[in-house]
Amino acid sequence: MILVSYGTRPEIIKLFPVIKELQKRNIEFKTLFTGQHLELMEQLSHLVPRPDFYIKNSFKKGQSLTSLTSSLVREAGKILDENSFDCVVVQGDTQSTFSVGLSAFYNKTKIAHVEAGLRTYNLHSPFPEEANRTMLSKIVDFNFTPTKEASDNLIKEEIKNIYQVGNTVIDACKYFDLPIAYEDFVLVTIHRRENFEKIKKVFREINEVAKQLKNLNFIFPMHLNPNIQKHKELLTEENIKVVEPLEYEKFLKLISKCKFIITDSGGIQEEACHFRKKVLVVRDNTERPEGVAAGLSKVVGSELVKNYLWAYEAHAYDGKQIYGDGTSAKKIVDTLVEKLK
Repeated sequence: MILVSYGTRPEIIKLFPVIKELQKRNIEFKTLFTGQHLELMEQLSHLVPRPDFYIKNSFKKGQSLTSLTSSLVREAGKILDENSFDCVVVQGDTQSTFSVGLSAFYNKTKIAHVEAGLRTYNLHSPFPEEANRTMLSKIVDFNFTPTKEASDNLIKEEIKNIYQVGNTVIDACKYFDLPIAYEDFVLVTIHRRENFEKIKKVFREINEVAKQLKNLNFIFPMHLNPNIQKHKELLTEENIKVVEPLEYEKFLKLISKCKFIITDSGGIQEEACHFRKKVLVVRDNTERPEGVAAGLSKVVGSELVKNYLWAYEAHAYDGKQIYGDGTSAKKIVDTLVEKLK
C-alpha cells in the first residue's frame, strides 16, 4: 500500500494527478494531510479524496520551525508505526514534506520524492526550503525530477535513484484544459517567507508599475498570511484589485488569460510555461533556472519598476515547454509499480 502525504495547497495541486492515476489503476493507497494550509484545503477538496489520516494542531501561530518539525515527525511517526506502507510519496520542499519524509526514513519505509533536485545552492534562500529538499535527496528511494537540470543537480551531488519524469503541475494544467488568451490584466502573487522583510518595498514597486500601466488591471489574490495582509494598504492605485485566495481552477483561468505575471511562487513559474506567459520573479534567485534560460522568467529581486517592460512589451512566451508533456503522474506510478512489486 502507498501513502500519499500533502500539507499545502501546492502539494495537493501537484499530487492530485498522481492520486488520480493510482485510482485509475485500482492501486491501493491512503492519504495523509498535515494541516499546513488548513484554511485553503476546502478549495481543493474536490480534487483529492477525504484524507485517511489528518495531523491536527501541529501548526500554531508564532511557533518555531523546530517545534513544528518535531511535532510533525512525531505525529507522522505514530501513523507509520500503526500502519504498514510500502512507500510514502511526498512532494516539494515544505516542512510537511521534509518532516513526513524524515519520519518515513526513521520507520525504514521507502520514500518517493516528487519534484526532486531543485536547487539554488544557497541554504538561506529560500529558507528553510532549500535545506529541506537538499536533505531529503539523501534519504529517499525515488527521486522523481522534473527537468534535466534537476537531474544533473542530483548527479553532481552523487545522488542515485533518479527518475526524470517532468513536472506533475503540467498534468494538473492539462486536466483543466483551459484556452490561452492575453487579456488586459496582470496576475500578482506574493507569499514567500524570504520576502517578508522587504514586503513594503515590493508592494511600493507593484504600486508604481500599476501607475505606469494604467491600461491594465493588476489582480492580486492575496495570501492569508498576516505578514502579507498587514501591508495591503500600500497598494493605492485604483487598477490594483486585491481579492481573496481563489479556488485552483479559477486561479488557473487567471493565469491562462493574463498578460503577464508578477510572483515569488515556484509553481506559478511552471504553470506559466504551459500557458505561455512571461513571469517577473520577485526573488533574488530561483531553483528553476531553466525557465530563466528559456526566456520564460526573469529574476528581478524587488526591482519591478526597472524590469516590467521586459514582460509587458513582449508578453507572449514563445519558447519550448520545459516542464514535461503532462504524463508525469503516469511515469511516477509506472516506476512505483515496477520497483515495489
